[in-house]
Amino acid sequence: MFFILLFLLLVGAYIYWKFSTTSDPKALLKSPMSIAAISSITFLTICYLLVEQLPTPKPIEVVSVYNPQDSVRDAVKHDLKFEGLNDYINNLAYQHEFITTYMALPDYWELSDGHHYKEVEKLQEWYTHQYSNGDTTLGAFGLGIIHFLENDYDESLNWLNKISQTSIPYLNYYLGKIYESETPEQSDEYFWKELETSSSYFGKTVGLLIIKYTKSKNYTKLYDLLNYGSASQYFSYSLRRQTYLYDLQPVQYFIWSLGTIFEPIKLMGLMAALAIAAVWLIYLIRLDIFNPDKIVYFILMLFSGMLSVLGVLLIIDMKNIFLNWEMDGSFFGDLFYAIFAIGVPEELVKIFPFILLALFTKVLKEPIDYIIYASASALGFAFVENLLYFQDVAGGIIHGRAYMSVVGHMMATSIAAYGLVISRFKNNAYHPILAFAVSFLAASVVHGLYDFFLFQKLVLLFILFFIFIVQVWIIMINNSLNNSSFFDYKMVSKAEGSRLFLTLALTFILGIEYIMVGWDYGPTEAHDALVGSISSAGLLIVFFGSNLSTFNFSSREKRGYGTLPQSKLLTSWFLLNSIKAHNYVGIHIYIENDPYNPALTDLLAEPVSGIIIDRVILYKENDPDPHWFLVKLDSELPLADRESSYVLIKLRYQNESLKYEDDLYSYFRTIPNLQLLQNKNVSKNLFDSHGWIKIGKFAPVNT
Repeated sequence: MFFILLFLLLVGAYIYWKFSTTSDPKALLKSPMSIAAISSITFLTICYLLVEQLPTPKPIEVVSVYNPQDSVRDAVKHDLKFEGLNDYINNLAYQHEFITTYMALPDYWELSDGHHYKEVEKLQEWYTHQYSNGDTTLGAFGLGIIHFLENDYDESLNWLNKISQTSIPYLNYYLGKIYESETPEQSDEYFWKELETSSSYFGKTVGLLIIKYTKSKNYTKLYDLLNYGSASQYFSYSLRRQTYLYDLQPVQYFIWSLGTIFEPIKLMGLMAALAIAAVWLIYLIRLDIFNPDKIVYFILMLFSGMLSVLGVLLIIDMKNIFLNWEMDGSFFGDLFYAIFAIGVPEELVKIFPFILLALFTKVLKEPIDYIIYASASALGFAFVENLLYFQDVAGGIIHGRAYMSVVGHMMATSIAAYGLVISRFKNNAYHPILAFAVSFLAASVVHGLYDFFLFQKLVLLFILFFIFIVQVWIIMINNSLNNSSFFDYKMVSKAEGSRLFLTLALTFILGIEYIMVGWDYGPTEAHDALVGSISSAGLLIVFFGSNLSTFNFSSREKRGYGTLPQSKLLTSWFLLNSIKAHNYVGIHIYIENDPYNPALTDLLAEPVSGIIIDRVILYKENDPDPHWFLVKLDSELPLADRESSYVLIKLRYQNESLKYEDDLYSYFRTIPNLQLLQNKNVSKNLFDSHGWIKIGKFAPVNT
């Protein structure tokens, strides 16, 4: 509860600060950020009221189920003279159960009549007596098992070899265990003979053979075992797949690959996975701003990504069949494994549907298409992964995977596709194969590092790395949008609407998880789970809502690192969005002189209105400054040798927003010739500086 109160306190303090520092609180209240915050809190409140109405599940009653072994154990403890064995003289199953139970007892136990001690010698005497009286099978059977359980294998073998009826249950199991280390082939023969009996050790024997054949990669024997009676039920899905793959049975392999994915599906998990996929798919569709494609292509890539999981299963199975390669616990060994045994296969199958789309369709017309379609394929892959993970909805796993794992998949695959963006849209600077090879390797490394930090439980490194990669993803998206040949400032508002959607959608996922936990475990557990996750989840929602919906549009800005100076880039990524959005083209403004700037008294004797018509990048030496805007004035300025109807402005403080605030200080420059702005790398020194002015939004009056 402390953390949730602290979180709400910080949120409240931030909101108070924003309202106290803005000149137009009403405009701020109508901003996407404010609407998203109010709507999210309202939605979670509704979820709380719904959870409160859910019944508390009744505690599961532990019903005492009859277990034959319990009766044997009870009989063993009380049958101090082993007289009960005489009642089951012809029942080897009972005799075996009695011996193994007795040998597993502690050295002494207490009954109502006092302490009693385990006397193995007396048990041996009972079976020796049976052997001496002519029941050689029972006597040798009992003595052989007793010596085996005492780890006296030579004596055990001596007694077991005296049994002439080699088909009795349990006999061949113990013979197989004795020969297991010395003569494995002979051990196999005994284990297979044990399978022919009707002993209760059938499953245990199958398990031993599975372990043995898997370790030696004897898939021929595994195939024989898989088809032996009911032994198949003891095979895992992965081992079934590998066995059928080795035996070149594609139909069976495909069937069990599908079973791996769909057999463990739970209804709650399916609903959660669908909700997550829907949220991020809509987000990707909304990124297709300037030249929207048909939704059918997004659905196609989503389902292709789902099917791509079969590809990674195939790669994993081939690795397990032909290579002895697993994580060994060493730092560099596990890092190498994470990159090349996890990152490379998964990125390969995720990007494959996208490559087919690029080769056989003409859908990819602008840079952002590469990012969103590659991400849609990764989203389909992540959807199937979520089905496997969502066996239980508790523990914050739903919002954890929605906010991090799914995003991680989309980011990595976007990096793989971005190489093709650079190759195609940067004047064919790099050969497509070379560009893709480099970007694919980078994506695999990113994926591997993501998993490696989690495997090693390097939480702080993981968080810093995740934030860093999110910022890289944002810059790739921002750069792709700005390089679109269909770029149109009129469409920019579509991107800004994603903030409200994304914040509400991610809050919806948290609320759905809250309700699901309440449904399965009751209101108390749900409340505790929400309290435990609200601070981290809330921060991630704010982080994504702000970062993944904030793009800096400029038809002339082609660089890839956003709008912050390179010198501040790395440190800023961990504190704020490296893309600081100032999308003001089309806004009507007024310009007036600052009373403390007497140099402009004659030039701006009265406030002048105008409209921002373009964004401009000016250079100071080699450092680009993309924060300048071209303003077309409604009335001319008294300038003799300069453009009288056009000026350049730049907000003095870049953390301010012209959309939600007025009376902002802005730098002011006049233009000697409008044609200069058409040149490349235009120097800032070509435009006279006149200090700063005050600007604000201006609503033109319709006449």
